[in-house]
Amino acid sequence: MQRGLVQDAAGTPLTHDTPYRSRFRVAYYREVADEPNDRPEIPILYRDEDLLVVDKPPFLPVTPSGPWVQRCVLYRLSQELDLPGLTPIHRLDRATAGVLLFATAAKAAAPWSELFRTGAVERFYEAEAAAARKPERSSWVVENRLEKGKPFFTMRIVPGSPNARTEIELLNWRPDSTHAGIAHFVLRPTTGRQHQLRLHLASLGYPILGDRLYPTLTPEGPDDTSDPLRLVARRLGLVDPRTGNLLVFTSCYELPEARTVGHRTIHPSEPSPRGSNSTVGGLERFRL
Repeated sequence: MQRGLVQDAAGTPLTHDTPYRSRFRVAYYREVADEPNDRPEIPILYRDEDLLVVDKPPFLPVTPSGPWVQRCVLYRLSQELDLPGLTPIHRLDRATAGVLLFATAAKAAAPWSELFRTGAVERFYEAEAAAARKPERSSWVVENRLEKGKPFFTMRIVPGSPNARTEIELLNWRPDSTHAGIAHFVLRPTTGRQHQLRLHLASLGYPILGDRLYPTLTPEGPDDTSDPLRLVARRLGLVDPRTGNLLVFTSCYELPEARTVGHRTIHPSEPSPRGSNSTVGGLERFRL
């Protein structure tokens, strides 16, 4: 408290003399002895008075987690951009790169969060996975029930009514001397369960390259930045709840397979798909 690490929701440090208030939110920015030193750039894709959109690098958690506190995306951006009320609108796994949205203040988050809650956000991911043979199919719809697994930081597929759904399309496949074959997929989740895309591809027999959790949990160790999880939140589209205009944001992170085969990467400067039909398949939407 003496060093200003206990703050209110606006980022104002609290003291021993701060009066008590009912339902008053207090934040403590804990310290860890061995926080990782990596500070990769966090590119900003868009910013206005209510909304901040960034291109999250892999290996960084969105919010404080384990040894990552002051180097998580939320804390870094709140400090670097002087936005003490910065609030995540949704989440990405620590290992996943790509488009990530924040509200610049907690009071601005509600209408954006509602879009995610009601499924009014179009999301497209790219993934590269191990595939010994070229898949016989080019598209799948995976729908099942996901619950917490063991250990606690994993998820598992269980019997019961579905709570997770992903549309998956194959972009291409090629032989590979290391993995026998690599398949390049586009994934469109219509729900947002933890580790959903990683589990759904693994359940088809195509585990995402660089995944240390699925299908087999690997021993804990330092991050291998040369072998990131090959999963990118590539494109996100939604209707601005303030204006009714369509907003589309696209990550610039490229997957190694996309570079190898020369697959076209969509850049943020390209036109938004304003004339597209929401019933069009994910691959067609992705190529707009």
